Amino acid sequence: MRKKPNILFILTDDQGAWAMHCSGTPELYTPNLDRIAASGMRFDNFFCASPVCSPARASLLTGKIPSGHGVLDWIRSGSVDADKFAAQGRENPYADGYKNERKPIAYLEGQTT
Repeated sequence: MRKKPNILFILTDDQGAWAMHCSGTPELYTPNLDRIAASGMRFDNFFCASPVCSPARASLLTGKIPSGHGVLDWIRSGSVDADKFAAQGRENPYADGYKNERKPIAYLEGQTT
């Protein structure tokens, strides 16, 4: 049987491609990210479906562009029909995570995440 790959996908908000030491910015101290980058594979030529975090994340989870999944701006508590969104992405097993997420987005409310 073929061994499944071990994938660690890190997604950050508002981080430019230059914002790590291993990306060529020696002023930044990012030893853990540098260590992960050195021992694995880094993608340095990538594209994002949206410059806004919620539509971009929804695109990653569903494989659809924002106009296809309906998340066009930040997701605030009560602004998205979670059941409808989960149903749209059901062909992608990772999209079901939205179905169970009923908590408000903490950072928009000043809470720690």
